Amino acid sequence: MEDAGAGTDIGTLIIVDNFVEADDLIDAFERRLMGPVLHLRTVDTARAMLAEAGHRPQLVVIGVAPDAATTAALIAEQCRAGGRVLVLNGPPPAVATPGVVHLSRPWTESDLTGAIRQLTGEDRPGRDGGWHLG
Repeated sequence: MEDAGAGTDIGTLIIVDNFVEADDLIDAFERRLMGPVLHLRTVDTARAMLAEAGHRPQLVVIGVAPDAATTAALIAEQCRAGGRVLVLNGPPPAVATPGVVHLSRPWTESDLTGAIRQLTGEDRPGRDGGWHLG
């Protein structure tokens, strides 16, 4: 079942379809005090919820269909709003986008920690303004 926290402020929005992966990610972000954490299974559901409720999460984690048009639209929407996005399991784009980190499989807890540090400003970006891991 998806997290029922849609009526509350969102610290981290996680969009993955695998519940085991979602549980691991929720734990990781809650340990870093980046909650409340909301898990949704589809980009369409996330976009609708964000548009309807007017939420602005501190971080959006996308682990589904990184090459889909709806995913690209969500990333663009978050970037326009000044949001930060962590894209899991997709190849980095040819051109980096500030505020977006791509983490490719296989990634470790250490890789995830590094990505979070980059997105929260604890580390500085490369010359092109974007982040690429993995």
